Amino acid sequence: MTMLFVGAVTSWCRNSAVTARGASRICLVLIASIVKTKKSGQVVNTAWALLSLMLAKYPHRHVIDGGIRYLIQMQQRDGDWAQEDISGVFNMNCMITYANYRNIFPIWALGHYTAHYEK
Repeated sequence: MTMLFVGAVTSWCRNSAVTARGASRICLVLIASIVKTKKSGQVVNTAWALLSLMLAKYPHRHVIDGGIRYLIQMQQRDGDWAQEDISGVFNMNCMITYANYRNIFPIWALGHYTAHYEK
């Protein structure tokens, strides 16, 4: 995962109408979860960011393509993705791993990309 991708998500969150509708906190959480402790990012968080960018029709396609390449590179030979760090928090203090997130969100992002970006 490159800082270009993280920068694009950050820029989109700061400059889009989403912040005007009160979702800026969600954007900040998303950015923090992408950057977190790993240098390479995580597939679940990358998929969330990709879905957000694609649904917002983010104009810089190369950023989205880079995120898609990352998801494909991280996919294992059996089609699964490795379980990574904690991907969810509830009650603002209880961290939990949702095991199916590692498959649901990358597949959703890849499917949306295939349906709307590949010609």
